[in-house]
Amino acid sequence: MDTPASQSAAFIPPLQDFVEMRISAREFQTRFLELLNKQQGSVDPRVRDPLHFLFCEVDNFAYRNLQDPNSPNGIDEHTFRTSAREALSTLLGLQQGRSRSEE
Repeated sequence: MDTPASQSAAFIPPLQDFVEMRISAREFQTRFLELLNKQQGSVDPRVRDPLHFLFCEVDNFAYRNLQDPNSPNGIDEHTFRTSAREALSTLLGLQQGRSRSEE
């Protein structure tokens, strides 16, 4: 069975690129969704939870920017990057062998 560290490893580079503003929000959305679609089998809850949270944020950002840029229901790019930073922190913690509850 894959470890949380190995399950989260593929998500870290695009998260880092997005958080550090090396790629656009649209590019991150594309890469993130492609990675999610490649996931096979069950995922450890310590990985699944931050990825699910981030998936919801991708959806919120896409709604605002594709449907109605003035909608109060979506999130702006700054909030999106902040959410990505939180998910990245959690996944990096898994790489180092600790969970968010241990921090």
